[in-house]
Amino acid sequence: MSLSFFLYSELSLKEASFEFFDNEGTLLCQARLDPFTGNIDNFFRDMSLIPFTLSVKDVQGEEIFSLHKKRGLPNSRYNYSLIYRSGRVEIIEGRSFELPNLVIKYRDRQIQIQGQIMNLNFQLKDQDRILGQIKGRRLDHGKLYQITTLEEGLPLEVYFAAALVLDNLYHDH
Repeated sequence: MSLSFFLYSELSLKEASFEFFDNEGTLLCQARLDPFTGNIDNFFRDMSLIPFTLSVKDVQGEEIFSLHKKRGLPNSRYNYSLIYRSGRVEIIEGRSFELPNLVIKYRDRQIQIQGQIMNLNFQLKDQDRILGQIKGRRLDHGKLYQITTLEEGLPLEVYFAAALVLDNLYHDH
């Protein structure tokens, strides 16, 4: 069964906001970065030693999941931790030279995020099996990503977090 969701990402000098919608346009959840944290991360994107947390909340204000970005030394890999009701998932930079170079560590599996940064077209793959797609397009004040789950292989929070990580790493591309 295939399901589609949308992520609207807007970055401005005042704040960064992220909103998830279902296929009918109903707001499901959202997150906002305050100007201070967001601007520090954007300014020091490639050499940031400052970790930050993005809390994604439903329309009632209850946290659904949080995404924690960490990076150690200037030449070390990015590491994102997704913490949600059912556990914890790591999204890390892989060891290849391809971009995107991301691996989702979910239980005992390693899901690859593959695709084309310039076309904003990505796939989540478990070996040869495609679990989902994330397709983006540029708008005047941000980007809109369509998130399609193709199999019931991952929790919805993992798909949403993967879209947030891709936007965080490649928003300016």
